[in-house]
Amino acid sequence: MQMPNSDRLCYKLLNCRSKTDLDFLYALDNDPDVMRFINGGVPHSKQYITDTYAKRLDLFTNEKKGWGLWQIIDSEKQNAMGWVLVRPMNLMNNIDTEFDNLEIGWRLMKHAWGNGYASEAAQHMIEQLTLKSNDITKISAIADERNHSSIAVMKRLGMHYVNTVKSVEQHGDINVALYEKVLSPN
Repeated sequence: MQMPNSDRLCYKLLNCRSKTDLDFLYALDNDPDVMRFINGGVPHSKQYITDTYAKRLDLFTNEKKGWGLWQIIDSEKQNAMGWVLVRPMNLMNNIDTEFDNLEIGWRLMKHAWGNGYASEAAQHMIEQLTLKSNDITKISAIADERNHSSIAVMKRLGMHYVNTVKSVEQHGDINVALYEKVLSPN
């Protein structure tokens, strides 16, 4: 699936196989402020990016369906600012995967924070994916309950708090706020 541009952003599917993609992911995940609500601020090593990211991405990247990590690029300056994740909900949590419920997530470099890029990119992904498939009934997102910025994005996307759930992560299970939006049938 080719992802069309949104108002200010371009999108490129990351594959974790190219040096450029790996270097970008390393730079993003090497900022303790970016990683604060992901794993307590611990930067990811290049080895982690190469081994763990690549294996996890292989589990859910499907360009035809629009699943994967989509790099967010400023249309004017052509600089990479972060990514938007799209995958079936619960795919990584060892419970029933919900193929009709897509998880959306985002991670941006600090210089891109506070400009509405996460909201724009996530909303654009939701619109594009629901245009392409009638099989999607919900969009969900999770965030550390202390991550007020990500929760604000979820609310801007029209999502509502469901409950607090355990998320299985490489560094240990964490409790996260689950938000979702039920989609109207087409």
